[in-house]
Amino acid sequence: MKRTILLAIVLLAIPFASQKGQTPGSNAPVKIWEEATVIPTYLVEPSSTSPRFYDGRAYQGAQGRVYPYPINENLSRVKEDKSYKMVYLENEYIKVDVLPEIGGRLWGALDKTDQYDFIYRQHVV
Repeated sequence: MKRTILLAIVLLAIPFASQKGQTPGSNAPVKIWEEATVIPTYLVEPSSTSPRFYDGRAYQGAQGRVYPYPINENLSRVKEDKSYKMVYLENEYIKVDVLPEIGGRLWGALDKTDQYDFIYRQHVV
Protein backbone atom coordinates (compact mmCIF):
# COMPACT_ATOMS: atom_id res chain seq x y z
CA MET A 1 0.00 0.00 0.00
CA LYS A 2 2.81 2.41 0.92
CA ARG A 3 4.62 1.62 -2.35
CA THR A 4 1.47 2.40 -4.35
CA ILE A 5 1.01 5.76 -2.63
CA LEU A 6 4.70 6.61 -3.05
CA LEU A 7 4.57 5.67 -6.75
CA ALA A 8 1.47 7.83 -7.28
CA ILE A 9 3.17 10.83 -5.61
CA VAL A 10 6.31 10.40 -7.73
CA LEU A 11 4.30 10.11 -10.96
CA LEU A 12 2.30 13.22 -10.11
CA ALA A 13 5.47 15.18 -9.24
CA ILE A 14 7.36 14.40 -12.46
CA PRO A 15 5.58 16.99 -14.67
CA PHE A 16 6.13 19.76 -12.12
CA ALA A 17 9.80 18.85 -11.60
CA SER A 18 10.47 18.79 -15.34
CA GLN A 19 8.92 22.27 -15.82
CA LYS A 20 11.05 23.83 -13.08
CA GLY A 21 14.34 23.61 -15.02
CA GLN A 22 13.03 24.66 -18.43
CA THR A 23 14.69 27.38 -20.42
CA PRO A 24 12.59 30.35 -21.61
CA GLY A 25 12.40 29.14 -25.25
CA SER A 26 11.49 25.54 -24.45
CA ASN A 27 7.74 26.10 -24.87
CA ALA A 28 8.20 26.84 -28.58
CA PRO A 29 5.25 25.64 -30.66
CA VAL A 30 5.36 22.67 -32.97
CA LYS A 31 4.65 23.66 -36.57
CA ILE A 32 3.26 21.59 -39.41
CA TRP A 33 2.71 22.82 -42.96
CA GLU A 34 2.51 21.62 -46.55
CA GLU A 35 4.35 23.00 -49.58
CA ALA A 36 4.81 21.98 -53.17
CA THR A 37 8.38 20.77 -53.76
CA VAL A 38 9.98 20.03 -57.12
CA ILE A 39 12.06 16.83 -57.21
CA PRO A 40 13.78 15.38 -60.30
CA THR A 41 12.09 12.03 -60.96
CA TYR A 42 12.85 9.17 -63.34
CA LEU A 43 9.65 8.10 -65.08
CA VAL A 44 8.38 4.51 -65.13
CA GLU A 45 8.19 2.91 -68.55
CA PRO A 46 4.73 1.89 -69.78
CA SER A 47 3.53 -1.49 -68.57
CA SER A 48 3.71 -4.56 -70.74
CA THR A 49 0.74 -5.08 -73.05
CA SER A 50 0.72 -8.82 -72.38
CA PRO A 51 0.94 -9.66 -68.68
CA ARG A 52 3.07 -12.54 -67.45
CA PHE A 53 1.18 -15.63 -66.40
CA TYR A 54 4.07 -17.08 -64.43
CA ASP A 55 7.49 -15.88 -63.38
CA GLY A 56 9.57 -18.83 -62.17
CA ARG A 57 12.00 -17.54 -59.59
CA ALA A 58 15.19 -19.34 -58.71
CA TYR A 59 15.09 -18.95 -54.95
CA GLN A 60 13.29 -21.14 -52.43
CA GLY A 61 10.78 -22.38 -54.99
CA ALA A 62 9.02 -19.02 -55.12
CA GLN A 63 6.43 -18.53 -57.80
CA GLY A 64 5.43 -15.24 -59.32
CA ARG A 65 1.84 -15.58 -60.39
CA VAL A 66 1.01 -12.08 -61.53
CA TYR A 67 -1.80 -12.51 -64.07
CA PRO A 68 -3.98 -10.41 -64.74
CA TYR A 69 -1.88 -7.51 -63.52
CA PRO A 70 0.55 -5.82 -65.91
CA ILE A 71 4.20 -5.53 -64.88
CA ASN A 72 5.65 -2.07 -64.19
CA GLU A 73 9.21 -2.71 -63.14
CA ASN A 74 11.45 -0.70 -65.45
CA LEU A 75 12.48 2.90 -64.99
CA SER A 76 13.12 4.91 -68.09
CA ARG A 77 16.17 7.10 -68.63
CA VAL A 78 13.91 10.14 -68.86
CA LYS A 79 14.25 12.44 -65.88
CA GLU A 80 11.85 15.30 -65.38
CA ASP A 81 11.10 17.71 -62.60
CA LYS A 82 7.91 16.69 -60.84
CA SER A 83 6.04 18.62 -58.17
CA TYR A 84 5.19 16.73 -54.96
CA LYS A 85 3.37 17.82 -51.83
CA MET A 86 5.88 17.89 -48.99
CA VAL A 87 4.69 17.96 -45.38
CA TYR A 88 7.06 19.58 -42.88
CA LEU A 89 6.99 18.94 -39.13
CA GLU A 90 9.17 21.21 -37.05
CA ASN A 91 9.92 22.12 -33.46
CA GLU A 92 12.87 23.97 -31.96
CA TYR A 93 15.16 20.91 -32.25
CA ILE A 94 14.27 19.00 -35.42
CA LYS A 95 12.65 19.45 -38.82
CA VAL A 96 11.20 16.41 -40.61
CA ASP A 97 10.17 16.26 -44.31
CA VAL A 98 7.57 13.68 -45.39
CA LEU A 99 6.28 12.89 -48.91
CA PRO A 100 2.69 11.61 -48.48
CA GLU A 101 2.11 11.22 -52.23
CA ILE A 102 4.58 8.35 -52.49
CA GLY A 103 3.47 6.39 -49.45
CA GLY A 104 4.49 8.71 -46.62
CA ARG A 105 8.20 8.38 -47.30
CA LEU A 106 10.55 10.20 -44.98
CA TRP A 107 12.51 12.55 -47.26
CA GLY A 108 14.77 14.08 -44.62
CA ALA A 109 15.25 14.91 -40.96
CA LEU A 110 17.42 17.78 -39.75
CA ASP A 111 18.86 18.26 -36.27
CA LYS A 112 18.55 22.04 -35.95
CA THR A 113 21.01 22.32 -33.07
CA ASP A 114 24.00 21.55 -35.31
CA GLN A 115 22.40 21.51 -38.83
CA TYR A 116 23.04 17.76 -39.20
CA ASP A 117 20.85 15.57 -41.43
CA PHE A 118 20.40 12.56 -39.12
CA ILE A 119 18.44 10.69 -41.79
CA TYR A 120 20.14 10.49 -45.18
CA ARG A 121 18.83 13.18 -47.47
CA GLN A 122 19.22 12.92 -51.22
CA HIS A 123 20.43 16.38 -52.12
CA VAL A 124 19.03 17.40 -55.47
CA VAL A 125 21.39 19.18 -57.85
